[in-house]
Amino acid sequence: MLFPLLVVLSGAVAGDEGDASGTLIVSQDHAWPPFAWRNDAGEPEGLLIDLWRELGEQRGWEVEFRLVDWPDTITQVAEGRADVHGGLFRSREREELLDFSVELMPLSAFVFVEASLPLMGTRDLVDFEVGVVAGSMELEFVSEHHPDVAVREYANNDRMVQAALAGEVSVFVADYPVGMYLLDMHREPAAFRPLVRLYQNSLHAAVRGGDEALLREVNQALESLDEADLRRMLQRWMRSEQVEVLPVWLFPAIAGGGVVLALLVYAVFLVRRRRLLEQQVAERTRQLSEQEELFRSLFENAGAGIFLMQGECFTAVNNALVELSGYAREELLGRSLAGFIHPDDRKFVLQRARARQQGERVPGQYRYRIIRRDGEVRWVELTADVVFLDQGAMTVGTIYDLTEHYRLEQRLMASERKFRMLVENATDIVYHLSPGGRIEYVSPNWTEMLGHRREAVAERPLQKFVHADDAGVVRDLVEQVAGQGKSIEGTQFRLLHLDGQERWFSSNAAPLIDDEGQVEGISGIARDVTDEWAAEQERRRQHAFRSLIAEISSDILNAPINRIDAVMEHMLRKLGRFFDVDRAYIYRSNDNNDRIELIHEWSSERVEPTREEDAVLARADYPWWFAQAMEHMRGNTPFYIRDVAALPPDAESERRLFEGQEIETLVTMQLKTGERMIGFFGFDACKPHTWERELDSLLIVLANLLSDVFEKMRLEQELTRSSQTDPLTGLFNRRYLLAWLRQVIERYRSEGVPFALALLDIDHFKQFNDSHGHLAGDAVLESMARVVDGASRGNDVVGRYGGEEFVIVLDEIEASAAVTTMERVLDAIRQHRFEVDGKTYSITASSGLVAAGEFQSDQIDTDALIGQADRRLYRAKAGGRDRLVWQD
Repeated sequence: MLFPLLVVLSGAVAGDEGDASGTLIVSQDHAWPPFAWRNDAGEPEGLLIDLWRELGEQRGWEVEFRLVDWPDTITQVAEGRADVHGGLFRSREREELLDFSVELMPLSAFVFVEASLPLMGTRDLVDFEVGVVAGSMELEFVSEHHPDVAVREYANNDRMVQAALAGEVSVFVADYPVGMYLLDMHREPAAFRPLVRLYQNSLHAAVRGGDEALLREVNQALESLDEADLRRMLQRWMRSEQVEVLPVWLFPAIAGGGVVLALLVYAVFLVRRRRLLEQQVAERTRQLSEQEELFRSLFENAGAGIFLMQGECFTAVNNALVELSGYAREELLGRSLAGFIHPDDRKFVLQRARARQQGERVPGQYRYRIIRRDGEVRWVELTADVVFLDQGAMTVGTIYDLTEHYRLEQRLMASERKFRMLVENATDIVYHLSPGGRIEYVSPNWTEMLGHRREAVAERPLQKFVHADDAGVVRDLVEQVAGQGKSIEGTQFRLLHLDGQERWFSSNAAPLIDDEGQVEGISGIARDVTDEWAAEQERRRQHAFRSLIAEISSDILNAPINRIDAVMEHMLRKLGRFFDVDRAYIYRSNDNNDRIELIHEWSSERVEPTREEDAVLARADYPWWFAQAMEHMRGNTPFYIRDVAALPPDAESERRLFEGQEIETLVTMQLKTGERMIGFFGFDACKPHTWERELDSLLIVLANLLSDVFEKMRLEQELTRSSQTDPLTGLFNRRYLLAWLRQVIERYRSEGVPFALALLDIDHFKQFNDSHGHLAGDAVLESMARVVDGASRGNDVVGRYGGEEFVIVLDEIEASAAVTTMERVLDAIRQHRFEVDGKTYSITASSGLVAAGEFQSDQIDTDALIGQADRRLYRAKAGGRDRLVWQD
């Protein structure tokens, strides 16, 4: 496990030397044949290798290649560890890091599938796990254009093809020449076949973003490249390779009869080849052993702690880290990183370690505290990065002991006591932050105002004490002051008191500049403006509260009976959000007043809606609550349960109900008619909540309004049943339809609310009546009414216009959506089997549809609408029936 670590460290040293000598360092994948890879001797080889060697000879460059796993090729150039990327595709993400050259050559990516699989296209891939190279354009393309396809990532193309040949995946994506070359190289050219080309793109060279001089020189070199040289390189590599298992001369020999001689010659050939390979392996082993011994010595004698970690556990540590931690080496190996980190720093250190191993960009260097085996706390600075070895993603890093440095800083702060006396007696909070936003100093009144001890907040991010909704404001403050060197004034945000309460502050902040003109921190002063802010918010809240009461009252009182449900839902949503609760609801009592049923509910995104089994509550199951509700109803007062956990013993069933819904506190207001409770409405909070004083008056107003509405609904429903419905079908009758249509037309004229009207007629109904009798016809009409009403939208008004004709007024709908709705209605009729006297019949209907938008507002009336719909209905009949006509 030690040797891979040393190889990584040695690579970094070699990179520094290459940069110093002026060598052009080219980064490229080490397993991307025929473009770039390491041959058996460990030397770079391939089309792009030849290309950059040719450019080097022509331009007088000394070219060095650094071949690594694909994701690291981009990182090397972006971080300046390599000068040029030898060839890759452009993408938005890469253009944030790199500048790209002129085009090198076009290249296509293909899906390769196991030869025996009967796949026809990309739609067949959803049942397979597809192999892709981590960080590649193939991965980006599949993720964006085929998000339903599962992928398995590999470090490079060679590993991916080997995995496919070993049966790990049956499908992989690769550049066409790369996939074909690797299949040939591993002697399985027929095991996989190209299925489909995903895309074609162009290869470009690339330099670090902003390096315009180098990019200009690279472009000049590429544009001056002789076409004959380029064609020669392409012909050498971009062809179908033949991999010979036996020498070609063996077959003629066998065919000619010299079988024994040929076999003997071939045996000699194999023996010589084996000896040559053994010599190469022995030499390489010797070299590796020497390098390992050299780097083992460097590793163990380094002054800083060095480690290799997989997941969160150490797999290699050096002597310096053993001494720093106080643990023996065998105690460290296999042990979790978390056990050595100070509790205050543990969360962010582990988050960064996990994010780093998952490929996310995190700071590579930062400070935190460790706890030695003897309990001593020491400050350290970590530098870490991720490398990909055979075992997978590994973290390699160094740890420096900064404890003495930290103590010196503390002593330096003590020397500033005189200045602090002025600061610490200020009425406002004075603070210093690091450039990253960590608290380096706060004045003593921080504790007075916010409750936190100063030593408890030191070295912690200011974000830890900021209200979550204001986190972005503080991030912007840190970025503008520390990142851009700007001073700011009057930035307002909330800080959280130790007891959880929030206080508003207005802050001025300026950058602290060192001798070299660099920002070394942020200095700020924050004034508590909670009282001023609260007064302003209270003024706004009172205004919003009065507006809310007026709006809800107007909506409820003016709502027609068929829209009352929508008004109720709208009211609950507004109330729930205004009072920041988790649920708002209305329950109705049955006639016997022995149970209540949920009829309307709004719930926030934080919680689940009420469970179905809790939608109906029986008095016998919850006697305590019903008794309390009746008492508050008689007193016309809200019923508050301020703490569910504190309910009395005789409310055990109520407590279980509320806790099952994660309710901590709630309030309800009973609805009544005379002395009879007809229901209630209320609010639930699933977290600590303070009920506002003005809520009482609102609940009483709403209770009176809702009680009146429910009584009005009851009376109107009775009236509707007697005067507005068709006695046979139960649908609205013609008189109600025309009255409702006039209201819709008026709303269209005044508010522009779109609507449509459809006439629907049963096909061949007269023949059905003549053949089966009027009773059978009536049964069909009843069934047809249920089908049409059920297939319509909830806010559509459906009625019987006369005979076998029905009218549907589609409210608040555009023409295209109205067509879709009526097609759905006709299809529901087609699918329905009408049962009469034990027999079933298939019946269809025809319909004419007209949209309000077809008329000028001053020309639209009931006659014009019905006349247009009737003409289109006639055309539907004449055109073969069982269809919808919606335009001329």
